[in-house]
Amino acid sequence: MIELKYLSAGYGGKPVVEDVSLSFPAGEVTVLLGPTGSGKSTLLKAALGLIDSGREQVFYDGVPIEKLTRRQVARQAALLAQARQEAEIQAERLVLHGRFPYLAYPRQYSEKDKEIARQAMERTGAAAYAQRLVSQLSGGQRQSVYLAMLLAQQTQTVFLDEPTVFLDICHQLRLMEWVKLLAKEGRAAVMVLHDLPLAMEYADRIALMEQGKLVFLGTPEQLYASGKIETVFGIRFTRIQGEDGMHYFCSRKEETP
Repeated sequence: MIELKYLSAGYGGKPVVEDVSLSFPAGEVTVLLGPTGSGKSTLLKAALGLIDSGREQVFYDGVPIEKLTRRQVARQAALLAQARQEAEIQAERLVLHGRFPYLAYPRQYSEKDKEIARQAMERTGAAAYAQRLVSQLSGGQRQSVYLAMLLAQQTQTVFLDEPTVFLDICHQLRLMEWVKLLAKEGRAAVMVLHDLPLAMEYADRIALMEQGKLVFLGTPEQLYASGKIETVFGIRFTRIQGEDGMHYFCSRKEETP
């Protein structure tokens, strides 16, 4: 399990995240919520050792991350980043990149690596366009390829930074269901989202951030009862009980003339 203990991190000596303690248990979907600039993506990067944080603030199964090699970290946690280039590479070759942490130099893929990548593509629906260039795929198709690469990395923890951006609603729901399935299989899934209703409907736990600090951690039900979403985002937040569960809705607060 990955744990953050009093984590502070930022850029150029300026903290963006301050004094955050948080863990990511296996079998749960943890969603990071917060306004733009609240430190969500910075927290993910610090958890992966991609930016500097204080010594002994990030732990992998009790071991400080600074005592692990990049390859050891990559065998335990994978990241689906928000910003990605439209790669001029065949989809199946990109998915094989998920096997990099397990390869010695020079990189030679084994039959096992190829089989793992193939199974990952079948699982995410990307096998149908394995031979096509990623740059020629639609947004939903590209996302399925990157998800397959994430799956091929075979890590216990997966981090996804705004994975629903630029996806239509059908692909958004499909992705959220896929992430829930990973958690049910025993992985820890950690997502940065701006879509509040999606977060409330699919998360097991929500970590709400504001100005670099963790201001709430709990279930969606507990978060709704706290009223903190309305306070932090300055909105009205309501819900309706439907036949298939609770559904959430956002609206602007009425402004006083």
